[in-house]
Amino acid sequence: MVNATLDHSRNNTLKTKVEGWVKDLELLSKYAQDDPKATYSAFTKGLCSRWTHFQRTVPDMSELFEPLENAIRDQFISALVGREVSEAERQIIALPLRHGGLGLTDPRETANTEYKHSIQITDKLTTKIYTQTTPQISYIPHTRKTEYDKRRTQNAKAAAMNY
Repeated sequence: MVNATLDHSRNNTLKTKVEGWVKDLELLSKYAQDDPKATYSAFTKGLCSRWTHFQRTVPDMSELFEPLENAIRDQFISALVGREVSEAERQIIALPLRHGGLGLTDPRETANTEYKHSIQITDKLTTKIYTQTTPQISYIPHTRKTEYDKRRTQNAKAAAMNY
């Protein structure tokens, strides 16, 4: 009974959040024809991060993102490209920039993945917190930037040795 009440409360809270994001997206879509670059940047750098936080912290909520995906597809993308897009075009637009898309992902598809990745990344640290032991540096996940810097340094050293 308690779990059902918590789930109902959680869903109501998230539905309210999604409705707010849809309204923000509708407002942003109005500016897409006048300044598509700024609108795209505002969407990818600002608006998306609002729901990404919830995707990473709340499990099993992909179905609650249906109204948001509808607004992204039917209003925002349509305003950016100047016409309605097909489902195949929507899938291409969702691809990362490096693969020819615009990186406008479908929040229904990313919700469960974001949550799983968040759990995997924080698992060792969460265990240390629960058991009240001091985390060692090796348990703190490295960022991509750190790994990139290591590879870049190794490549520079190798290039210097070959020179």
